[in-house]
Amino acid sequence: MAGRGCTISIKVLGGTNGQGETEDISLPVALHSPLEVLKQQLHELISIAPRNQVLILCDLSDPERNSDRVLSAGLDSLSLRECGIRSGAMLTLHALGMTAERKQQIMQDAFNSKLTAVDPNRQAFALDSHVSAADANHSYNGIIFDLECKGPYEIEVYAVSIAGMLGRVRVFARDRPWEADKPTVRQTQHWWAHRESLSRHGWDCIADKFYRPSWDKPIEIRFNRPLIIGPHQRRALYCHSGLPDDLGIQYQSYAKTDVVGEDDHLRVLPGLGHTGAQPFDDVNGWYRSYRGIAGTVHYHMRWKGWTPQRHLEFPEELRHAVRTMLLCNVDSAMARSMSILYNGQTPPITTTSSSHHDWFDRPVDERSSKRKKPSSEVPFVSSLSVMVVWAAPHDTCPLSLVCSNGR
Repeated sequence: MAGRGCTISIKVLGGTNGQGETEDISLPVALHSPLEVLKQQLHELISIAPRNQVLILCDLSDPERNSDRVLSAGLDSLSLRECGIRSGAMLTLHALGMTAERKQQIMQDAFNSKLTAVDPNRQAFALDSHVSAADANHSYNGIIFDLECKGPYEIEVYAVSIAGMLGRVRVFARDRPWEADKPTVRQTQHWWAHRESLSRHGWDCIADKFYRPSWDKPIEIRFNRPLIIGPHQRRALYCHSGLPDDLGIQYQSYAKTDVVGEDDHLRVLPGLGHTGAQPFDDVNGWYRSYRGIAGTVHYHMRWKGWTPQRHLEFPEELRHAVRTMLLCNVDSAMARSMSILYNGQTPPITTTSSSHHDWFDRPVDERSSKRKKPSSEVPFVSSLSVMVVWAAPHDTCPLSLVCSNGR
């Protein structure tokens, strides 16, 4: 976090030959603390005893690396500043006492953290917050925020990148915004949280794993299953660190109407910060508004195209348009012969020009929460051209239904 201590980077070299770079650790440190304190902290993080740690302070200004300095055991009582460590310093850690099993586990963890889900039908995007972790002005146990789909897209959020001391990180997803169904009466006795509350209903845990510290440098938290956000929908995420202090996750303060981050498809909106080592705990912790993630949201996007199987997921206008197109050139005799709209069977339909979610929607200025009840008559379609191909079960030639400007 900006203005608090300094941050150093340590590369853990855990290959079987002792030369393979496997993982980066970013730590906040106090330069007046002894070197032995840093070694003990590394011991707690990666289970390498201090006596088996070989720390090398890298001189990145020397391309041949002839000026790198070994921080030997004789320097343990000196402060980090006296050892030559400064903010942004790079150290390498050679683990002489690491077992082969431990080396393999570290390498596997590092590999897994870099895996990217590949889906040929979706485009991958990374949406960064406007304020980075290095510039964030808060840190504590939890950050709660909303994600809003901006158009006729289907969004799959598969990971977030956050920074902090982390520890056990759990991510919860909700099928509605975080403010929905929140209690009107506060549950906590903490005076500085007197206006904030959060409902515990509707949240599902989609990630639960231990992570090493990564101060000011967000690392990817991959979900066990993606958070699906439909067109124009708004969903909540809650990232929580189980550490018993205020350094778990870095985040940023915002006004209620601010936007945390935005691109062409997705918008990140501010929510709450949470204190407390247990998720949703408002007895030993409290909530504060308004806060937002300081990191990255990773997601896949595709256009929400119409299919018979997902017909009911689309707006009323588009459903009526599809029905109109199916009826416009089909006489009743043909319809009966193909069991169309008579016995409720789902005909084998494919779209040759995909009908996206918003194609037949009303303009924004014509939408109203007090809509008239739809007429029982089949609506007249007056916008966009769609072609639907109907492969009749017993016909040798498919029937093409073309609707262009309602004719």
